[in-house]
Amino acid sequence: MRRVIRKEVQLDWLEQKAARGGSRPGAGRPAKRGKTLVKRIPQQYAGAIESLIAHLDQQRDYQQLQSSVQIQDLDNRQVMLTFNTEAQSDEN
Repeated sequence: MRRVIRKEVQLDWLEQKAARGGSRPGAGRPAKRGKTLVKRIPQQYAGAIESLIAHLDQQRDYQQLQSSVQIQDLDNRQVMLTFNTEAQSDEN
Protein backbone atom coordinates (compact mmCIF):
# COMPACT_ATOMS: atom_id res chain seq x y z
CA MET A 1 0.00 0.00 0.00
CA ARG A 2 1.20 3.46 -0.83
CA ARG A 3 1.57 6.04 1.91
CA VAL A 4 -0.13 9.37 1.18
CA ILE A 5 1.76 12.50 2.25
CA ARG A 6 -0.15 15.74 2.69
CA LYS A 7 0.96 18.64 0.49
CA GLU A 8 1.65 20.79 3.56
CA VAL A 9 4.21 18.25 4.76
CA GLN A 10 5.80 18.09 1.32
CA LEU A 11 6.07 21.89 1.12
CA ASP A 12 7.56 22.08 4.63
CA TRP A 13 10.19 19.54 3.62
CA LEU A 14 11.08 21.50 0.46
CA GLU A 15 11.43 24.77 2.38
CA GLN A 16 13.77 23.13 4.88
CA LYS A 17 15.85 21.62 2.09
CA ALA A 18 16.31 25.01 0.38
CA ALA A 19 18.22 26.38 3.37
CA ARG A 20 21.11 23.98 2.78
CA GLY A 21 23.95 24.17 0.26
CA GLY A 22 24.51 26.86 -2.31
CA SER A 23 27.24 29.45 -2.50
CA ARG A 24 28.62 31.05 0.64
CA PRO A 25 30.70 34.22 0.89
CA GLY A 26 34.37 33.45 1.48
CA ALA A 27 33.99 29.78 0.54
CA GLY A 28 36.54 28.07 -1.69
CA ARG A 29 40.24 28.26 -2.21
CA PRO A 30 41.71 31.71 -2.97
CA ALA A 31 43.23 32.16 -6.43
CA LYS A 32 46.99 31.55 -6.54
CA ARG A 33 47.72 34.50 -8.83
CA GLY A 34 45.06 36.96 -7.64
CA LYS A 35 41.65 37.61 -9.14
CA THR A 36 40.77 35.51 -12.19
CA LEU A 37 38.82 36.01 -15.38
CA VAL A 38 37.03 33.49 -17.58
CA LYS A 39 37.38 34.02 -21.35
CA ARG A 40 36.63 31.88 -24.36
CA ILE A 41 39.61 31.63 -26.71
CA PRO A 42 40.23 29.60 -29.87
CA GLN A 43 41.74 26.19 -29.11
CA GLN A 44 44.80 26.96 -31.24
CA TYR A 45 45.69 29.80 -28.86
CA ALA A 46 45.50 27.76 -25.64
CA GLY A 47 49.21 26.83 -25.82
CA ALA A 48 50.22 30.45 -26.29
CA ILE A 49 48.14 31.60 -23.33
CA GLU A 50 49.57 28.83 -21.12
CA SER A 51 53.11 29.77 -22.23
CA LEU A 52 52.48 33.43 -21.47
CA ILE A 53 51.23 32.57 -17.97
CA ALA A 54 54.26 30.31 -17.38
CA HIS A 55 56.57 33.08 -18.65
CA LEU A 56 55.03 35.64 -16.30
CA ASP A 57 55.31 33.20 -13.37
CA GLN A 58 59.01 32.59 -14.14
CA GLN A 59 59.64 36.31 -14.61
CA ARG A 60 59.18 36.85 -10.86
CA ASP A 61 62.61 35.29 -10.30
CA TYR A 62 64.51 37.30 -12.96
CA GLN A 63 65.10 40.93 -13.91
CA GLN A 64 64.88 40.04 -17.61
CA LEU A 65 63.40 36.99 -19.26
CA GLN A 66 62.78 35.86 -22.83
CA SER A 67 60.81 32.81 -23.93
CA SER A 68 59.25 31.63 -27.19
CA VAL A 69 56.42 29.37 -28.25
CA GLN A 70 55.42 28.13 -31.69
CA ILE A 71 51.69 27.95 -32.38
CA GLN A 72 49.27 27.85 -35.29
CA ASP A 73 47.16 30.89 -36.06
CA LEU A 74 43.51 30.69 -37.15
CA ASP A 75 44.64 30.16 -40.77
CA ASN A 76 46.79 27.17 -39.65
CA ARG A 77 50.06 28.99 -40.32
CA GLN A 78 52.99 28.40 -37.96
CA VAL A 79 53.69 31.47 -35.85
CA MET A 80 56.58 32.00 -33.41
CA LEU A 81 55.66 34.15 -30.42
CA THR A 82 58.46 35.62 -28.32
CA PHE A 83 57.81 37.06 -24.89
CA ASN A 84 60.32 39.57 -23.51
CA THR A 85 59.94 41.03 -20.05
CA GLU A 86 62.09 43.38 -18.05
CA ALA A 87 61.32 44.25 -14.45
CA GLN A 88 60.94 47.96 -13.79
CA SER A 89 62.53 49.37 -10.65
CA ASP A 90 60.18 50.70 -7.97
CA GLU A 91 62.24 53.89 -7.63
CA ASN A 92 60.66 57.04 -9.10
